[in-house]
Amino acid sequence: MDPLTFVIIALVGVGVGVLSGLFGIGGGVVIVPVLNLCFGLPISVATATSLFTIIPTSISGLVKHYRNHSTNLRFGAILGLAGACTSPLGVYLNEISPDFVVTIVAGLVITLAAVRMLMKGKKRQSGKVADGRALRIDLRTVLCALLIGAVAGVLSGYVGVGGGFIMVPLMIALMAFPLSYAAGTSLMAVAILAVPGAVAQGMYGNIDYLYGIVLACGSIPGAQLGAWAGTKLPEKALRIAFGCLLIAAGLLMVGKGLIVHG
Repeated sequence: MDPLTFVIIALVGVGVGVLSGLFGIGGGVVIVPVLNLCFGLPISVATATSLFTIIPTSISGLVKHYRNHSTNLRFGAILGLAGACTSPLGVYLNEISPDFVVTIVAGLVITLAAVRMLMKGKKRQSGKVADGRALRIDLRTVLCALLIGAVAGVLSGYVGVGGGFIMVPLMIALMAFPLSYAAGTSLMAVAILAVPGAVAQGMYGNIDYLYGIVLACGSIPGAQLGAWAGTKLPEKALRIAFGCLLIAAGLLMVGKGLIVHG
């Protein structure tokens, strides 16, 4: 890797970390298209390297959110453990799927995440809990967490994302979490559920560790900055801006997959 590429990837990592801290995502929705579209890594390597990078990125953001008192550790643990059980299934499905299928699915998933983010940005949230840490853990919340985490785990392993793009909107919609608390709680879940998927991808030999480490060098401090900024910036504007960026990336990946198949 030449010095210029090193610097560019590290700066990409900073951006990924900022978005991770802001929105409670592991950053895979940015890492996968960047590695695949901009640096030409095969989609299987891009998704695997993304999972590897997601772990330190989400832990870094989680630490800052925890210090800001904007995370529910118990709910995050339930989400993460459910996702950890299902993420190896996603990795297996990724391994047996043609690259163009994974590329198209990843693009569609990213686009769906963007649409959900924009919809949430346009709707006024009501009935929010005052403090996400105070959420009562009863049978309903446990069942919701298990379902959300399981779905996020499969998608995490399959398309190399942390699953936060699924968990955050659902926590906001079903549990009335404010964005900052949903983001902090999601990062804990992402840090847990990405581990078995990354281990499985490592066993398949799909991870490009050099790219992953350089990305993490930028994403770790970036996640700290994003978690701090999330408490200072307007929530609606953040969702809309990020949603537009994701739509562009997702549609590019779908287009690339269709071109390769054709």
